Amino acid sequence: MKKKGIVLVCLLFLLTVAVVFVGYSYSNKQQEKLIHATTASTTEETTEPAEKKEKEQAVDITTYEENRDSLSIVEYLNYIQTVEKETAIAFYGQLPENATWATKAEEYLKEQVTGELTSSSLVSEEADSYELYITNTFNELAETNASVVFYMVPALGDQVRDISLVDSEDYLTRNVTSIKEVLPDALVVMVTPSPNSSGIEDYNSRMLDYIQYMENAKETAAANDWPVFDLHDLYMNKLEADNIDLTANLEEDGYSLNSQGEELMSELFIEELSKPIDTTSGREE
Repeated sequence: MKKKGIVLVCLLFLLTVAVVFVGYSYSNKQQEKLIHATTASTTEETTEPAEKKEKEQAVDITTYEENRDSLSIVEYLNYIQTVEKETAIAFYGQLPENATWATKAEEYLKEQVTGELTSSSLVSEEADSYELYITNTFNELAETNASVVFYMVPALGDQVRDISLVDSEDYLTRNVTSIKEVLPDALVVMVTPSPNSSGIEDYNSRMLDYIQYMENAKETAAANDWPVFDLHDLYMNKLEADNIDLTANLEEDGYSLNSQGEELMSELFIEELSKPIDTTSGREE
C-alpha cells in the first residue's frame, strides 16, 4: 500500500508539473499576441496622423486655390509655402528705414507662416515715384525673390517733387509694371502712408498736398485691381473714434511717428494682413 501511495503521489506530482508547464506556455503565447497587437496598434496610430496630415495639406492647397480672390496675406504666404517650399516679402517705396512698425509686421508674419520667411526692405524716407522709376532698383528687388511686395505709396515724395497728378499716376503704373517684370509671380500690395500734420494742406506750386497724391494713387490701384492697405484712412478713423489728436502720435516735426504712432501703425498693418483680399494678381495657379 505504501508503494502504491508513493506511485500515486509521483503521478500527481508529474501531472501538476505538466499542468503548470502547459499553463505557462499558454500564458507566454498570449503575452506574445498581446505585445504584437499593441505594437501593431501603435504603428497604426503613428502612421495614421501622418497620412491624415498629408490629406489635410492637400485639402488646404485646394482650398487656397479655390479662394484666391479672398485670401489674407497670411493665408497667401502659407499657400506659397506649400507650393514652393519658400517664401519672402519685401517693402518697397517711401518709408523711413528705421520704421519699427514694419519690423513688428515682419516678425508677426514670420510667426504666422509655417516655414521660413525672409524679408527685405528697399525703402527711403525721401523716395518719390519718379525717383523710384529712374534709379532702376528693380534688379535688386528681383534678388529678394519676394512672393509679396508691399509698395509703400510715395505720396509725400511726389508732393515734394512737385510733379503733376498725371505724371504721378504714370510713374506709379510704371513702377508696378517693372516690379511684375522682374517678379512676375509677386503679389503687389499698395500701402498708403501714415498720416502727418506737416503735410496736410502744405501745398506745392500745383496747389496739391500729399493727400491728393495719395487719393490719386488709390484710384489708380482701383482701376488696375491692385490690392490696397489703406493704413492712412484706417489710422485717421481710429484716432477720430478714440478722440485722439494726430499730433499726439507724432514727433515735434509733425511728420515722424512717435512710439505711440509706431505701435498704432503696426496694429493696423497686422490687422490688414489677416483680412481677405484678392490675391489672383500674384502667383498663377
